[in-house]
Amino acid sequence: MAESKLPQFQLGRKRLLLVDDEPDLLSSMCRIMKFRGYDVDVAGSGLEAIEMAQQTKPDGVLLDIRMPGIDGVETYRRLRPLCPEAFVIFISGFSDRLEEAHGENPLGVFSKPVDLDMLCSLIKEGFAGE
Repeated sequence: MAESKLPQFQLGRKRLLLVDDEPDLLSSMCRIMKFRGYDVDVAGSGLEAIEMAQQTKPDGVLLDIRMPGIDGVETYRRLRPLCPEAFVIFISGFSDRLEEAHGENPLGVFSKPVDLDMLCSLIKEGFAGE
């Protein structure tokens, strides 16, 4: 019997939603997370993230804090009922909202530039804790 040339779907792959208003950062993070084996959706704003989460139900969310429109903290508050099992990791280039982000009990809070090894390690922990 000939071996199938159809792509094999990987059951149990984890889905990440990356949310940031910086397109270059979003693109880079997307490539890195896909390379590490995750299914990745991206959103450039809080509202776009909420729409995306309604459709895809992510297992984890990497969320910029300071964005135009609704910020990352408010976005997370709106995401929580849509995907209550998902972990969140906040990322910010500004320190003024870090304390408020910590108050939402995220898996982690990172300042930009992000230490990718630490971030990826924490993502693995988040998926292991499901």
